[in-house]
Amino acid sequence: MRAIETPRLRLRPFTPADTEDHRRLYADPEVTRFLGRGPTAPGEVPARSARVLAEFVAHWSERGFGPWAVIDRASGQLIGQCGLRHWPVIDDIELLYAVARPYWGRGLVTEAARAALAHGFREVGLRRVVAVTWPDHAASRAVIARLGMRLESEVVLLDRPAVLYALTAADFGDG
Repeated sequence: MRAIETPRLRLRPFTPADTEDHRRLYADPEVTRFLGRGPTAPGEVPARSARVLAEFVAHWSERGFGPWAVIDRASGQLIGQCGLRHWPVIDDIELLYAVARPYWGRGLVTEAARAALAHGFREVGLRRVVAVTWPDHAASRAVIARLGMRLESEVVLLDRPAVLYALTAADFGDG
């Protein structure tokens, strides 16, 4: 479990010290609106965040890769999550990300996601990674396009229509 640095970010595995920052991230319904289960009721944020963090830590332990805490290098603040995980719902490796609202629109998700993909393809040896989003999530679809992922199919996941994009190691480029 190692950290990765990009020009503006540090990606590192989550630790117990990240609990409050992650809860704040998940407390914003605009941040969680497009996550798989959608926004969380305020009273359920601590439990959802704790469950997600436990899943992330377990994924690293079981598979040797997983979602990272996304840290703004300038401030040292945890601003989101990004990484790769095996998602049993689709039995594939998924790229996932969520970033706090003040950091939207700066290209940080693309920067973090590109680093996660590079790690997955080059260091983990993955051959394929998918990204899943809702059809109306234009910002996420724009990130996915900038990463070079291609629309593979329209699917129904978690009882909702979704779009699934894919990228192979052979097609991955850094820039």
